[in-house]
Amino acid sequence: MLLSYLKTLEQDAYTLAIQSAFYGIFRVGEIKGLTWDTKNENIITIKQQLVEERTLQDDMTFSHPHRVLKNPKGNPFYSIRTEELPEAGIAILRKMKEQNPLYQRLDAF
Repeated sequence: MLLSYLKTLEQDAYTLAIQSAFYGIFRVGEIKGLTWDTKNENIITIKQQLVEERTLQDDMTFSHPHRVLKNPKGNPFYSIRTEELPEAGIAILRKMKEQNPLYQRLDAF
């Protein structure tokens, strides 16, 4: 029911990311860290996440966020994984790529 509702909304990066969570077990940073592998499009490997970090400066304010690729959260034995997505999940990833065609990572947030 929620998935049907999300499909009625504007298909921006956020609604697409939420929809993709229905087809695989992903954190937002893991979706943002995905890269395109054209060899086998329906199998994805979660091996990194893209996070925004801020550093505490000398004047006790935070810096502007900067993006960093990191290992996925948790135990690497479980967090670095391969998942097969159904065609509907792949279609969502394709829409994300269409919205951000110049960047090889699915980082449209």
